[in-house]
Amino acid sequence: MAKIFFTADTHFNHANVIKYCARPFASIDEMNREMIARWNAVVGPEDTVYNSYDPAAQFLFL
Repeated sequence: MAKIFFTADTHFNHANVIKYCARPFASIDEMNREMIARWNAVVGPEDTVYNSYDPAAQFLFL
């Protein structure tokens, strides 16, 4: 059965969030890989995700 998820401000590709939020990653690539792995462990291919991101941000969203 498909699920519905809501999320916001994931901060993919946001280098400063590692520093300011004390995220335990050495690089943006490491952070992105881990966030994607955690996402994929929960969200399935038939699920729907609504992402209320910051539209003013100039980052690449995956």
